[in-house]
Amino acid sequence: MGVREVLLNHFNQTKVVRAPDAIERDKFLEFPPPINFFGKFVIPGGYILRVPFNRWALMPAAVIIQMCVGSFYAWSGYNAAIDTAISGNSGAGQAPNTFYIAIAFFGPTAAVLGPWMERVGPRSGALLGITGYFLAHMFAAIACITKQLWLLYVGYGFFGGCGLGIAYISPVSPLQKWFPDWRGLASGLAVAGFGLGSFAASYLQNSLIASYGVSNCFFILGCTYLAIVLLLLPILRVTPPGYAIKGVTVDTIKGTENINLTSKSADSLEKKDGEKEGEEADGSKAAVVDVATKNPLAILSSMNLVDAIMSWEFRMMFIMLFCNALFGLTTTSKLQDMVKNQFGKTASEASTVNAIFAVFNAFGRVAIPLLSDKVGRKGVYLLILGVQIVICASFPTVFVNASYPGFLVCIFALVACYGAGFGAIPAFLSDQFGARNTGATHGVILCTWSIGGIIGLGYNAILNGEVAKSSKTALDVYNLNFRWILPIIIVGFVNTIFIRTNIRDR
Repeated sequence: MGVREVLLNHFNQTKVVRAPDAIERDKFLEFPPPINFFGKFVIPGGYILRVPFNRWALMPAAVIIQMCVGSFYAWSGYNAAIDTAISGNSGAGQAPNTFYIAIAFFGPTAAVLGPWMERVGPRSGALLGITGYFLAHMFAAIACITKQLWLLYVGYGFFGGCGLGIAYISPVSPLQKWFPDWRGLASGLAVAGFGLGSFAASYLQNSLIASYGVSNCFFILGCTYLAIVLLLLPILRVTPPGYAIKGVTVDTIKGTENINLTSKSADSLEKKDGEKEGEEADGSKAAVVDVATKNPLAILSSMNLVDAIMSWEFRMMFIMLFCNALFGLTTTSKLQDMVKNQFGKTASEASTVNAIFAVFNAFGRVAIPLLSDKVGRKGVYLLILGVQIVICASFPTVFVNASYPGFLVCIFALVACYGAGFGAIPAFLSDQFGARNTGATHGVILCTWSIGGIIGLGYNAILNGEVAKSSKTALDVYNLNFRWILPIIIVGFVNTIFIRTNIRDR
């Protein structure tokens, strides 16, 4: 078997295979929990307490797991402490690159391991992810002690990015499968914790750094996150065979809920006698479809991962998410620095702003996807991209005029839009390609975040160049970056207009 065949097999085979005893025991929550990885019970054991599993138990477990890995969003609180520990200069500007390196590995890891996670289940994916994130904290601590910048970049950047990639998608996929009737809510809550993670982490980091130093802070938080996720792993599980809610299954494509694809023949889509080509019996216009050999609805519903990611809809959604993420991503890593340097606030206030930032991030990840259940996914993406265009155009004026209230309004609106983009995308993918492809397509589309991370290195280089010309406290040092980001957001808005979401258009 050649490399091409191996890759095609890896990405096409996303069906989980479980032993009958695993399927049976997943119907219950047990204490102590059985050790079940890769679809088999490694240590069967016994149990003291056993209750029927309820799908709503997945929601809080997913949120807490995402909060642990979402502490990554509070990275800006580490910047000064790490630069001081490694180089002796709090303004060296080297620590922010770690954030972008981690993001660069985030997307490819999610893309490559997404199909694997679908095959072995979310427990194994979350375990691998939190292990990588734990190792990242250990390497970061050692890097600060030994003053080795390369170790920080490799240890946290690589291991942290890879761990985040697989840990991020592991709770999302099962929620899309368990809640086919509430895809927007499920996807929003699944990643809301990632946005909330920096709320607690920003305060914990400052307190631990002040009391024990930055290296010990990494040790303590790394062990804490690992312990919490290990306790919650047994709650994660995949749906039983044939699972459906109100007739909606993991294979259902948006717009086909009420269509019986198994009995729908190509002939049933042919025009009735007397109809003109391209016209329905009631006179309304309809898309002309080739019904000679295949039912196009059945083709959509049987779409595999390779078909999905090669479709025009997926490519345009990829561009859409990248353009939506870039502005918030590049700003996130410098948030606390902006508050302290450009507006002269204390480290304590910067932490408070970061915590409020996390709340708006989580709000966007829950509220907008929930709204999309009612008004549609495409509409909410047009809304949040439009808001970002206004914010990006306004930011240079806000900074030059040193308008702190204006800055806060813009930054909180920005992060709500940023979070909304990531919160709604799993539901959008499920609508377009079916929930059974969500984990894998979600992993691939998260490469947009990684591309943004690589571009973020350029963002940081431009910023450092502007700082060298003036100072790190100058009000206009970010304006050059805002000017090139604005047209990218506009491209994303225009691109989104042309994404086909109607089943007949597709």
